[in-house]
Amino acid sequence: EVPIVTARASVMTYDEPNKKWIPKGKSQGLSKVQIFHHTSNNTFRVVARKVPDHE
Repeated sequence: EVPIVTARASVMTYDEPNKKWIPKGKSQGLSKVQIFHHTSNNTFRVVARKVPDHE
């Protein structure tokens, strides 16, 4: 796998019944979000890790 993009973002999920975005997880804040590409299988994987407040 190779990382193809890395960003800091607020991770959220869409609440379809209420038609709005809500923060994912217990605490709000930024996460390091990466998209990986598995070149031989041609598949993608999204990984999000919480960023400590001091970074």
